[in-house]
Amino acid sequence: KDERIKDAAQRAESILDRLLEYCEEENYALKPWYQTFSMISDYYGRSGRQDAPYRAEYVVNRMLAMYEDGKLEAVPSPGVFVSVMDAYANAEHPDAGKNADRMLALSRKLINENAKGNVLTTRIMNSAINAWASCGDENASRRAEEYLTQMETAYANGISNLRPETRSYSTSFCVTHFRVLSCDFYFIELVLAAWSKSGSPLRFKNAWQVLQRMERQQQNGNRYVKVDEYSKSLVINACG
Repeated sequence: KDERIKDAAQRAESILDRLLEYCEEENYALKPWYQTFSMISDYYGRSGRQDAPYRAEYVVNRMLAMYEDGKLEAVPSPGVFVSVMDAYANAEHPDAGKNADRMLALSRKLINENAKGNVLTTRIMNSAINAWASCGDENASRRAEEYLTQMETAYANGISNLRPETRSYSTSFCVTHFRVLSCDFYFIELVLAAWSKSGSPLRFKNAWQVLQRMERQQQNGNRYVKVDEYSKSLVINACG
């Protein structure tokens, strides 16, 4: 858990290997929990290493293989795939969006196999949107909008765990209308630079529509969505 230690993830993974070896040779009843794999994958996802996406996914794949073989103590939570999606997004990997689709498919597979306690969440969907936002794929705009619409529809139908948040809109807004890799306010220069290269005649119209969607969520009582100054500034920048 101490991220200050150099190669902390590799050390933790080495300990996990010894635990798994002990389970196989000494005590078959002792099975690791999915959280063990999740913590290591999460560290890789936030490490900034060049190979972070591949290491994070490798750890998760090991976990899934053990689950399918009945060697895992508990059913993995769909949230374990967030670290993989975030790792690809942080690395600005060109296939980040497609890999997010794949991770969501695995999440749904887990839910179908064991629905009790397993659900998709806002956090998972935000990570998928962010992954598409980071990759620069020509289909990124469409895919981000689709995920955002799925969240709005689910929330309207009473599925509170998929309620949209301000980040859901700001991230989707950036990928759909600004084509940038970050939605953080301090990177607004990148947004302006991206707009200066954009020739879309619909940029203001689309930005305005996203802002209206945010306003409807806020008016309908979704306290997790707030039309703030940053949201408005994005629309103003679209006018330029």
